[in-house]
Amino acid sequence: MANQAAFQLDCPLFYKDQILDQQKDYLCCTEDQYRTMQTQYRMIGGLCDVSKQVLQNVWCNYACHPSQTLFMDVNQVHWYPSSTNASQSFPAIEEATYYVGDDYARDIYESSKGDLIAKVLCSPQAGCNSGLGLLKKMGEYQFNGIGSPNQVNFVAASSMAKEDKCSCDGNSPNASCILPLDGTLPTCAGVCGSVCAASPTPLAYTPGCNHAKTSGTTNWSAAPPMDSTWESLYEYMDEPLTDSSAINIANVVGCLVLWALVCGALVYVYRNIQPSNPVETQNTSLMESLVSRAMA
Repeated sequence: MANQAAFQLDCPLFYKDQILDQQKDYLCCTEDQYRTMQTQYRMIGGLCDVSKQVLQNVWCNYACHPSQTLFMDVNQVHWYPSSTNASQSFPAIEEATYYVGDDYARDIYESSKGDLIAKVLCSPQAGCNSGLGLLKKMGEYQFNGIGSPNQVNFVAASSMAKEDKCSCDGNSPNASCILPLDGTLPTCAGVCGSVCAASPTPLAYTPGCNHAKTSGTTNWSAAPPMDSTWESLYEYMDEPLTDSSAINIANVVGCLVLWALVCGALVYVYRNIQPSNPVETQNTSLMESLVSRAMA
């Protein structure tokens, strides 16, 4: 792929797993396909790099995994004419089925559910609160939007017939069996501050293939280094709330002082609006009393 630097930026987890770790120098996506998917990659945003990378990885595997036929079925294909040669055409997937392990889907949700992008795609208020629910939202067809450029139907391994799934050891009597996608994902726990809502305790993990063994820990791997841009923000959000009891006491004292000042002002005003010549008033009142008595 000519644009290797951009691909490494858009698909860091896939690049590390397939190219660096497994030394696979061939991919199943062309430059044109990558540019189409690149739009979807870069629409995935958020405050946590880990959640962004985990969600991007879903599309990186879909478009470029060298063994994508093991976990994908193509349901509908459309042939488009070439923009450079009218006598040629090329196929484009219109609809596909994407098989994933249940715990793999769960970990995708765990690592991203606290970030904004996952809340936009998969709102708990709308009843979306699982890995498969998030993936189904991501797979909905969206033209130039957050979703998929074609319809992708995500299916969990638990909903598949046993005879349709491959064995974990590779010895499957069914040559056309499906091997649901599983893999190691980084966790946002301890990396993204309060933006991360993942369980701090590793969860048990079971691959989606037949004869799978459950491990006592999740398939989470160590998270990549924290982006220094957000480091101070995450540290601030991790700090415990300040004890506000002293502030509350100060507020009460301040209110009492204010109330005393208001009462003093009212007394001052009341005293100053009394008649300006109280002696004359008292004399007049006494004279009136004497006259009244004389007349009586």
